[in-house]
Amino acid sequence: MSGGVVLYAAQSNPLIDAEIAEKGRFRTKTFNFGGSMRNKGFVKIFMLIVIVLLLGVVGFLTKEYLPFGFTEIAQINENPNKFEGQQVKVKGEVVDRLKIPFIDSKSYVLDDGTGRVTVVTNTALPEIGVNVAIIAIGSNTAIIGGESIGFRLQEIKVLPETALFFGK
Repeated sequence: MSGGVVLYAAQSNPLIDAEIAEKGRFRTKTFNFGGSMRNKGFVKIFMLIVIVLLLGVVGFLTKEYLPFGFTEIAQINENPNKFEGQQVKVKGEVVDRLKIPFIDSKSYVLDDGTGRVTVVTNTALPEIGVNVAIIAIGSNTAIIGGESIGFRLQEIKVLPETALFFGK
């Protein structure tokens, strides 16, 4: 009976003498709260696996908000055809902006220290000097003889400031 708790009838019925119950005549049930060591180890391993899986799911679902995984603008400028129609995550400082009235065209130039790229947006233009992180799709105005002409990024989403924690 090690590791268990014995419940006597006297503990649940005050009319029965406690002395008689202690002698073991009215023992009703034994509850074992200990379990075996093998089961405890299994539960710990199972809980560890569940925690790791949950962290993996949370990490995957929030990966775009994490402060890493950015593409350097120099990589985009070296081979813009590779980024044609591809989603890319970039960050940098806004160094120039352009808004053409009447045709509702807005764009800004992003500099990450390795290069510059034009970003077309449908939202409000960020101020010059502000650091931003975005997810965008690359597009070329034209490709002539395998050379990209007028490569730009079409902004899809502006990421929160948490994506800018490490570096510029």
